[in-house]
Amino acid sequence: MPLPVVMLVAVTMLGAMLGGCERAPGADYDTARLDAADRAERARQEKAAQAMVADTEDAVRWKMMAARIDALEREVAALRDTRQMLDATLVADRLARVEAGVVAKPEPAPVATPSPAPRTAARAVRPPVAKASPTPAKRAARKPLELDLR
Repeated sequence: MPLPVVMLVAVTMLGAMLGGCERAPGADYDTARLDAADRAERARQEKAAQAMVADTEDAVRWKMMAARIDALEREVAALRDTRQMLDATLVADRLARVEAGVVAKPEPAPVATPSPAPRTAARAVRPPVAKASPTPAKRAARKPLELDLR
């Protein structure tokens, strides 16, 4: 007998034996237990998948944050370099102005000092006049000094 025919007969006999068997009373218990095990396995797999997604999201957040920090550090470095160049330029300009002022400073021209004019009787110095002190009415009319410190 060829092999496929033997297999066909074996499958037919197996089907007949299984079809004629009645279910054992504990089969419902086994099915419920298998279903519970399947649900537990699915829940474990779903929890593991959610943990993987959360880890991936955290990794993405960290990478994005690191990229932002790197960009900010580059900007700060550029600002520092610009400031240092600006400071160096300002110092160089100041030194150039000081040197130019020292080198290009003209010699002061001699100034003639006038000799004192002779005193004549027409230009006699008057004696100082004493000021009269303010009267009490004028003192009362003065407003006190107020400071606004806002």
